Amino acid sequence: MKKSQANASFFDSKLFSFDNNLLKNNLDAQWVIGVDEVGRGPLAGPVTACAVALHISFFNRFSTEAFHKRLGLDPLVWSCLNDSKAIKSKTREALCKEFHKLDSRLARAVIASVGPKEIDKINILEASLLAMQRCVDALLVDSSADYVVDVNSAWRKQTQLSKRSQKDLLDHSWPVHPDSISNYAFDPLVPSRAILLVDGVHLPRNIEEVDPYQAVPLKKGDQTSFAVALASVLAKENRDLFMKNIANVWPGYQFEKHMGYGTKAHLQALQSLGPCDLHRMSFAPVRRLQIS
Repeated sequence: MKKSQANASFFDSKLFSFDNNLLKNNLDAQWVIGVDEVGRGPLAGPVTACAVALHISFFNRFSTEAFHKRLGLDPLVWSCLNDSKAIKSKTREALCKEFHKLDSRLARAVIASVGPKEIDKINILEASLLAMQRCVDALLVDSSADYVVDVNSAWRKQTQLSKRSQKDLLDHSWPVHPDSISNYAFDPLVPSRAILLVDGVHLPRNIEEVDPYQAVPLKKGDQTSFAVALASVLAKENRDLFMKNIANVWPGYQFEKHMGYGTKAHLQALQSLGPCDLHRMSFAPVRRLQIS
């Protein structure tokens, strides 16, 4: 693809235009927040959510070539933004690096997870909504929670998991990167100035802080909204990185290859080794092993 074609494709992006038009048509709104989660289907590991907040100024500036050149952004990479499941791992990683170049005054993101113990306790749907709620709360209500990662200031800090961090993974609530927790460099957003777009048909619990007309469940949101698609990519890349790192703690399961999903190799490892503390005991393939 030629660069000129990529630029044209990107600036005509339906996802970009969708969010931009929402803000233009709502004079009170300054931010659009896209929320998505990954990891509902795996037999092991957390369910991870991300919330991405984009300021109206982001859309005004991002559509200019000068802005891309000044920040060293790659329009070829951004033109690939879509549902995280629809793009290759290398592209997701490149998009994450691109996001890290953005100023938090224009673009912010937080990531939160719910671990296997709590998934077993409240079920996967409720755990997914809880992870998304934690992200929303971090952006709109309380930015000091210890179960979220500020992507802007702590993105992809790769460290070896300490023994304490390994233990923390067994608690009910835990971060994607236990060694990457940092305080936020920004204050919570004003809820009344934000439009909240959530992928799927369910809204996170307890979003009374956001005007109900401003909170919208969006079917196939990661294929519709720029902010939701970006949240999808950040969440998946972050969760995948976590599973690759945690594979060192339980090497026999090859988590770094299947990310906890029920592949043939994973099921064979379960049969021979039995479940570990990272597994979701309430999920049928794992539960059957416990019964037998």
